[in-house]
Amino acid sequence: MDDVQVQLSKYPFPSPDLVRIEESDVVFKPPLYPLEIGVLRGERVQLVPLDPEIHARPLYSLFNTPKPLSDALYSSAQMIYGPFEDEQSFKSFLKGKTYLEDPSTIMFVVVESSTRSALGMISLLDTQLFNRKVEIGHLMFHPSTRGRRIPTEASLLLLDLCFGTGTNQGGLCGEKDFRRVQWKCGHLNSNSAAMALSLGMKFEGTLRSFMSFPDGRERDCMFFSLLESEWKQGGKRELVYNKVMESVHKERGDGPGC
Repeated sequence: MDDVQVQLSKYPFPSPDLVRIEESDVVFKPPLYPLEIGVLRGERVQLVPLDPEIHARPLYSLFNTPKPLSDALYSSAQMIYGPFEDEQSFKSFLKGKTYLEDPSTIMFVVVESSTRSALGMISLLDTQLFNRKVEIGHLMFHPSTRGRRIPTEASLLLLDLCFGTGTNQGGLCGEKDFRRVQWKCGHLNSNSAAMALSLGMKFEGTLRSFMSFPDGRERDCMFFSLLESEWKQGGKRELVYNKVMESVHKERGDGPGC
């Protein structure tokens, strides 16, 4: 089998030791979901269901970067967690956010298909099957993905999973698909807000003092949402898919103007 490697060779500081983890066709059954979930495959990336015992080390190596990269990952992103003191504290965070302790959350490692490099993570959370509602969150990507729309492609894979489009069989929410996918971010997190809008989501408003940072500071949260009808019949999927493919063709050198 192939190996997943964490590689930071594009940056002018020493790369950490390559952390190799075996890649396979992982399939698991989250407690809250009626279907098994396996590896989600896109044009350039794969979303692999996250196992803290396997993936904590490579992800920690990826994100435990020297400044200013750590600032780019955490401070400017207005995260309510991190940076982490050590690998064990990061693993504890992952365990608390995965279905092991929170059955409403499914976390994925984002892996680049061509290089087998781990690029980040993304999650489904706050799952409410009765209300057919779920949230996309816990996005954290290495700065090397900037300008490549890798987070957009990862989000596209999750939206297709939730709404039963693309190559997905549907029924993740039981006999039907989810009817609402939401996104929330801190009121100062302009990058995340722009990302939500680029996915075709609608801004719904800001809730004041909704969350707190580890140091006690209050954080207002902006909420965005995308409905099943907007994704399937409203042209939103085509919009996002075309953005991803434009970036794919540009990288391959076979797009318009290449």
